[in-house]
Amino acid sequence: MARNLRIGKWQSVSRTTATKKELLYWQGTHEIRLYILTQESLRSDLIEHFHNSAHLGKDKTYNRMASYAYWPHMVDDIARYIASCHDCQAIKIPYALPAGELYPHEVPELCWEVITTDFLTEIPTSKRGFDSILVVVDKLSKRGFSFRQKDGHST
Repeated sequence: MARNLRIGKWQSVSRTTATKKELLYWQGTHEIRLYILTQESLRSDLIEHFHNSAHLGKDKTYNRMASYAYWPHMVDDIARYIASCHDCQAIKIPYALPAGELYPHEVPELCWEVITTDFLTEIPTSKRGFDSILVVVDKLSKRGFSFRQKDGHST
């Protein structure tokens, strides 16, 4: 830890709490920020304090915290905390566009009035030389027929 201290930039300040560990403060041009190395409980307490005051998103929570404290991968820790916040997940606003209006198909009145067809191609050639299948399905009865085809690429 002493190796990272630079004259005029870092200062070590004792804290008389239950942890009794050294805390580092970074002195910038206009601010003093707490540099948190390994105190996981302090990190989570700070994130909880800054986030739960207004349940802001990760960017706003980070911007509020950045002027007071810093640690490596702070953005990732904030994102994980917000993803696990029950209140935020319960009231999350969906940003996807609303689904379009559905238009149901008309139901045919007679069998074989409306059919669908499909070609199954590029299948292994049979012993008789068939290499594709034509499938025809009635939309009302859902009855289907399949017909073997030769040279399915030209049909």
